[in-house]
Amino acid sequence: MIDFYNIKSFGDIAEFHNIMPLVNIPSVLQNGILSNKKAEKIIHKSIAMNEIQKRRSKVQVPNGLYLHEYSNLYLHARNPMLYVRNSEEICILRIGKSICDLQKIVFADRNASSDYVVFLSKDQVNLLDYKLIFAQNWTDDNQFEYFEKKSKKCAELLIPDKIDSKYILGAYVINEKVKEKLQKLGFVKMITVNKEIFF
Repeated sequence: MIDFYNIKSFGDIAEFHNIMPLVNIPSVLQNGILSNKKAEKIIHKSIAMNEIQKRRSKVQVPNGLYLHEYSNLYLHARNPMLYVRNSEEICILRIGKSICDLQKIVFADRNASSDYVVFLSKDQVNLLDYKLIFAQNWTDDNQFEYFEKKSKKCAELLIPDKIDSKYILGAYVINEKVKEKLQKLGFVKMITVNKEIFF
């Protein structure tokens, strides 16, 4: 099991994460993980929050695309999004680090729709705050620090259009019941029960 809480640099990262409803898995295996814009054209379930999606639809990456034209991955899925949407109807897809070999990828140092987000190239990953991204929680008595930690826990990797299913290494699930559901959906890659990442 990867020790996420000892990740201190980009070199320590072995994978990225996507929080995915189980019902979408057959489509993901066939079509890949699609950007919001591409996903609009197929039947799928979204766990995104409407108010956040409205914000994201208006954000354009400097010298890049609009956020809805990227597939997004989290650097660590144990974050506020998962905390809110946690259920037995989701899994966390593990995406291999080789995804970074693709062209025009962009890192966001926090939730990409944040007013304070900084978009980074592959050459600037040393500017990411690994201590906060891979912290066990984002609690803080200081309200400003709390929002800063919460936002940075949702740091993202943005990939134009879609992520091919060949980059999927496996999946994390909360229990054996979900593992069986995922297997029945045709997911043949490694499935790991990891209760800790699901809070």
